[in-house]
Amino acid sequence: MGLFKSLSYLFGKGVDFRNHLYENNYLKVSQLPVRVVSVGNISVGGTGKTSFVIWLQRALVSRGLRVGVVSRGYGGQVKEVAEVPKDGDPKTFGDEPCLIAREALGPVFVGPRRFEVGKKLLDSYKVDIIIADDAFQHRPLHRDVDVVLVDFSEPLQNLTLMPFGRLREPFQSLDRAQVIVSTKKNFSDLKDFEPIERLLPKDKIRLNMEYHLKAVVDENGEPAANPMDRYLLVSGVAQPKGVEMLANAQYHLTDHMIFDDHHNYTESDVTEILQQQSEHGADYILTTQKDAVKLSHFKELRSVLRVMELSYTVEGQLDEFFEVLIGKTH
Repeated sequence: MGLFKSLSYLFGKGVDFRNHLYENNYLKVSQLPVRVVSVGNISVGGTGKTSFVIWLQRALVSRGLRVGVVSRGYGGQVKEVAEVPKDGDPKTFGDEPCLIAREALGPVFVGPRRFEVGKKLLDSYKVDIIIADDAFQHRPLHRDVDVVLVDFSEPLQNLTLMPFGRLREPFQSLDRAQVIVSTKKNFSDLKDFEPIERLLPKDKIRLNMEYHLKAVVDENGEPAANPMDRYLLVSGVAQPKGVEMLANAQYHLTDHMIFDDHHNYTESDVTEILQQQSEHGADYILTTQKDAVKLSHFKELRSVLRVMELSYTVEGQLDEFFEVLIGKTH
């Protein structure tokens, strides 16, 4: 325990020093010729960034803006800048960019350096705003607005720096954000959110995003739930407990097979999943939209695969949020 605390202290010092270099212009920051909005977090995965990016992109398009998305493409094999097609392979582009591309109303590009990704996107498309996915720590790219998501279902003991806890940066780093979004309050075990609220700066635009299970659909996106169906839940996400809570509230789960976040499923995984389905007497295999972009590529799963389709509600200082976001773009 003492070793992890010491490593967390050293990790924090490293984060502080890196931020100091950027804030004092010792390291270069490159600026794109359009507004850039970063959507990120200060913890390791599971805050709901992908869902928020999809919601935000659609909300901006509904306001008459042309919006592109850039991402690192975590978990994919792309080494150079590439556009993610609607039917992109998650092994190539990463699972989250593929999910965003399927749902987005604009171009999605991936690559290791987001400034280069943004330039390539602008060479191919005319957009008003670029959303930089998971970019709060990506300091080389200038952003006009930083939106940071904070997971309110995260146990308090996890809200310390890595590797002792799950924080990429201390809560003080939120000072450089303009917007803080509280997520997952609706399926948190916490009864009192004040301990987390005390860690957040008070002078930020605040939003709250909740996640709801809208429907269970088949491979064609058609509603496919029956009250009598039994499901084996399969997930490879950062916060599997939240997925289980959402599914268990409405459907009969026989078991939950948990894989690592961003897990790339193999034929042997599929064999094990089908075996567990049989052993537990499940009628179908239920999974998340993020996992479905990978699992749907296995033909032997398609007839039994069911997907949790989510809906989102975002409330709070929305007028102030979009005013800061859009700025002088329009």
